[in-house]
Amino acid sequence: MSLTITLPPDTERRIVEDAVREGLPVEELASRALQIRWATAPMLSESQLLAQINEGFSEMFWERYHALQKQMREETLPEEVRPAYLEMVAQVEKRQTERLRQLSELAKRRGVGLLELIRELGLEPEA
Repeated sequence: MSLTITLPPDTERRIVEDAVREGLPVEELASRALQIRWATAPMLSESQLLAQINEGFSEMFWERYHALQKQMREETLPEEVRPAYLEMVAQVEKRQTERLRQLSELAKRRGVGLLELIRELGLEPEA
């Protein structure tokens, strides 16, 4: 199959530079990059993507997280509990990063901006 695509100048420049560095034709490098992209990240349906976006932690997790967060703010968090709290913080940050990536993917598919999609899905943070 033959495909013609228009790339932003910066992307085109990077592909050309990488192809020269690797001694490959530009088309082959681009083809390999796309094959790797889809081989490692299978395309999810929109409903699957929405299900992933909506995945979250249990109510019990959030209750413990907020209790430990309050203790941390008040500087009353026991030292022996600190590693568990920091692990929870890392889990929350990782999930937020994944969710943002998933939201970005959905926005791209729908052809809308990320903020517009967030409003459309009713995901705006509470004031």
